[in-house]
Parts: sequence; structure tokens; C-alpha cells
Amino acid sequence: MSLPSLIDALLLYRLRQRENALTHVVAAFRSVDKEDSGVLDSRGFRSFCRRLNRDMPRTEVDELFVELDAGGHGRVTFSAIAACLMQALADVDSGEQEAVTMQ
Repeated sequence: MSLPSLIDALLLYRLRQRENALTHVVAAFRSVDKEDSGVLDSRGFRSFCRRLNRDMPRTEVDELFVELDAGGHGRVTFSAIAACLMQALADVDSGEQEAVTMQ
């Protein structure tokens, strides 16, 4: 396998991983967002987080809600959740890249 083919295969693998993660997040959000508004209050956000991780402590859920509720209106949008998730994925990628260059 040539280097460009290997790089393409790795990029496709990473893309599929992200797609699977986002599909799961979208499904969890939609199951809680009964009004299809793209917005969750704190109760809905807790339910959303429980669907993703039953073991996530309530204090962490509440802290994340406050962080994502940038306007302080008691609501979190799907776009804020997606942006947070994409940043977390980028941080993971950055950490993996640093580990590779350190070896």
C-alpha cells in the first residue's frame, strides 16, 4: 500500500468514527427534543446526557449545561452541543498527533 493510499484509508476511518459519534448524538438529542426545536432546557439536557452516558455525574452534567448555555437563558442548542463535540474531537486528534510526533 502506498503512503497516499494509507493516508486516505486513515482519513476515511477517522471520518467514519466521527460520523458514527455524531449519528449517536443526533439520535439522542432528537429523542429528547420532542418539539423538534433544536433547543433543550436543563431537564432535557440531563436526559440527553443520560442517554449518552448513564454514569455521568449530575454535577458534571450541570457544569456542562452552564458552559454550553452561553447566553444564560436556561437553554442549550444542538449547535452548541455539536460545536463542543467537534472541539473535543479536535482536541483528541491534536493529542494523538502530539503523541505520534513525540515517538
